[in-house]
Amino acid sequence: MQLTSPSRRAAGLLAAGALGLGTVVASGGVAQAAPADFSGTVTATPGAGVNTAITVPAHYCQVAWTLIGGQGGGDGTDAGGLAGELRLTTSVTPGDTFLLQPGQQGADAGPTAPGGRSGTRSSGRAGDAGDGAGGGASTVRSGTSTSAREYLHACDGDGAGPSGGQGGGAGANESAVPWSSSADYVDGPTEETGNGSIGYEGILCDAPNAPSDLEAEAGDGEATLTFWPGGQDYGMDPVTGYQVSADGGDTWSSLHAPVDTSGNQVHATFALANGDSYDIAVRATSAVGPSEASNVVTGVAPYHAVAAPTGLTAKVGPSTILVSWQAPAGESGITGYAAWAIPGDTPQSSAGMVLCSAGPDARSCLLGVAPGQPYTVGVHALNPGGGDPTFVVSDVVPAPAAPQSVPAASAPLPTGQGTALSVGQQVTLTGSGYLPGSTVTLVVYSTPTVLGTAVADANGSFTAQVTLPATLAGSHHSLVAAGVDGDGNPRNLRTDVTVAGAAAASSAAVAPASAGSLAYTGFSVAGPLVGALAALLLGAVLLLVSRRRAG
Repeated sequence: MQLTSPSRRAAGLLAAGALGLGTVVASGGVAQAAPADFSGTVTATPGAGVNTAITVPAHYCQVAWTLIGGQGGGDGTDAGGLAGELRLTTSVTPGDTFLLQPGQQGADAGPTAPGGRSGTRSSGRAGDAGDGAGGGASTVRSGTSTSAREYLHACDGDGAGPSGGQGGGAGANESAVPWSSSADYVDGPTEETGNGSIGYEGILCDAPNAPSDLEAEAGDGEATLTFWPGGQDYGMDPVTGYQVSADGGDTWSSLHAPVDTSGNQVHATFALANGDSYDIAVRATSAVGPSEASNVVTGVAPYHAVAAPTGLTAKVGPSTILVSWQAPAGESGITGYAAWAIPGDTPQSSAGMVLCSAGPDARSCLLGVAPGQPYTVGVHALNPGGGDPTFVVSDVVPAPAAPQSVPAASAPLPTGQGTALSVGQQVTLTGSGYLPGSTVTLVVYSTPTVLGTAVADANGSFTAQVTLPATLAGSHHSLVAAGVDGDGNPRNLRTDVTVAGAAAASSAAVAPASAGSLAYTGFSVAGPLVGALAALLLGAVLLLVSRRRAG
């Protein structure tokens, strides 16, 4: 008998109703447009200086810079000094702006030898008839204003000659290197001559973190997915969506699931074919590419759940409920039925559940239950995937009544102490052949005195210890275990005994002994027989209860 699938289906129905899940559209096209290129080199030109503003576009989180300052001017004999060079990578944020001001080469010696500029700003020192002018520094400013804070700086070269126009020396201004730069930057003299330049190359953000703690619950033609989004750390691109794989990560398709930037769990459903087994994984998508895959949930097997049986009835008898039903119309492949009862008309847990299994042609099951209360009764039609349940609430189950006179024996009632007994003696009674879970009433005759009750175990057997009351009258008596068999018919095990120490026979009625002192081995059907169904069927029961309350 299959118990897991129907219960998983019932719990899944409850979850689906609460979550409002989306659906998956299988798609082979998961490529996205690549981010726009972000790179270039700005070189100083003779004459007017060059200021170039750039803005970091979306999806870029770093920039690799190369700054070369402008060379100093010559003096007619020697070339001007070489400038500084700075190569490093800095962290940036999309939307950051920078002003690039490459350094010009200083003019050669002459009556009017202007110093090189940094962009449009004056920078290198002017030369004269005997000295070359200083070159211009190459500068990157944080912002687009010519007075914005200096972000990076590569020094200009000195002019040639004994008093040549001074630059900044052969090197970079390390004080301008930002804290977010890479640790391994180049800072020193350049081998480049002529005008300075500023090169930049954007580096795409990292892909988002992988989703985690994926759970995948199989359903009818689908799997219900729940996972935590990986989120974005600094330097990662935003999540744009999710992809799902049904083959452990070899191929991927788009998953229609909401992107939750608050970090809450993500819920979705993924359409799959019934009858196959899948290995499910998910990953986040972004403009720069997908994340790593989540954990893989293996062996997810969607199933077709057959419809609920119809015409369900629950007829109560002494410590019994006869559950009857009709097969659901239009369904094939039913392998059997599972009928069950849970104490109470609005149960809040599966405690005390009793169930029985039946073949595909069966239309009823007899359940042995504790008397004195109504039960919520249900039945599933089963196939390899499971089935949906239907429910009713029974009347209050009556307790079994002791026969008014000594009944005929269905079979002997063994005692552990023989048939010669004494008043006040504890006697061990054992019996079998009863409906599992039903109550057995233990009685001593001729005047019927109830000694207690026992519950038949999963095999229909019981063992109980009773005490013969001191109020027994006469020496000849009968011990009877009265209950029902597996078909609900009366079953009375009996043994005749002699009791020493009894009072003289009297016609007065003898009060029943208290059943509260009875020790017995009971039968808990909500244990190994029920297994996973007893725990997970609660979702379906709570769904029923909520519907009743809503009505």
